[in-house]
Amino acid sequence: MGGIIKEAYSGIIKETYSLKAFCVYSGVNYNLKEQYQLNDSVYGSYDIPCENCLLDTTASVPLLITTLKYQTSQLGVRLKNETGKHLQIQQVTLAMVDNSEPFYYRPVEYLSLGEYVSNCSSLSLRSSEKILAKNDTFVANFSMLLTDEKALDGKAVRYIIETDRGVYIYTKPGKTYLRGHRYMEELTITGK
Repeated sequence: MGGIIKEAYSGIIKETYSLKAFCVYSGVNYNLKEQYQLNDSVYGSYDIPCENCLLDTTASVPLLITTLKYQTSQLGVRLKNETGKHLQIQQVTLAMVDNSEPFYYRPVEYLSLGEYVSNCSSLSLRSSEKILAKNDTFVANFSMLLTDEKALDGKAVRYIIETDRGVYIYTKPGKTYLRGHRYMEELTITGK
């Protein structure tokens, strides 16, 4: 990440602060549009923690003051199987009903390190062939890098659950998703 100018991080750091980004090149190029989760995962591995660093030279001993700030919002979608049958969860997708594009495709674009910005209107998450038994639950964990924390507020978000027994679609209103916070949506799969 050497050689990146401070101006690239506008909005993340204060003027008098230097910055360390806790990520490597491959990390800022994560494909956030198509995420993957192992069965035992709790959080996504797509978080972008950034650290503001301020050297305080006024103290008798110079201090390095750091503040860690996450740039992603975590959304857990808890699926409860009430179909009366076992389901194999293949993919869960969040899609904007109005086709707006509130999600950054890759962190590198959010950090203004790329030549162009490519936003998307949906995020998908595949799991490692999770079998969801009758009345069991599974949480699909999304890392959302939003163009604005209020980008989904009041908008209709479609939840598409692809299984071995068909596709289940639900629509719920979006909320404000603050960076560094974790949220949970509950969905009950019924029918079929």
